[in-house]
Amino acid sequence: MLTGAAPNAGAPAGPGYLSSGTASSFTYSAPRRLRRVIADKKIAGVCAGFAEYFDMDVTLVRLLWLGIGLMTGVVPLLMVYMVAWIVLPKG
Repeated sequence: MLTGAAPNAGAPAGPGYLSSGTASSFTYSAPRRLRRVIADKKIAGVCAGFAEYFDMDVTLVRLLWLGIGLMTGVVPLLMVYMVAWIVLPKG
């Protein structure tokens, strides 16, 4: 038969605390947002925004964009670029 207080009675509970009552090392970071990066733009900042979002070099993203455009056709990729130019917010 068990008597007495429950384990960890009086220990803080809730977000940021482990079950033992000690503070966890969890840190909150704001979610990343896809946006056009004006500071590193060549045309509209779309490739720079994708590079920032995926944590890649902007030159690599531009080369990938060019390669995909040459393989799939320039017109569809230009349409996607123009839609992204209109839809993505400036950052």
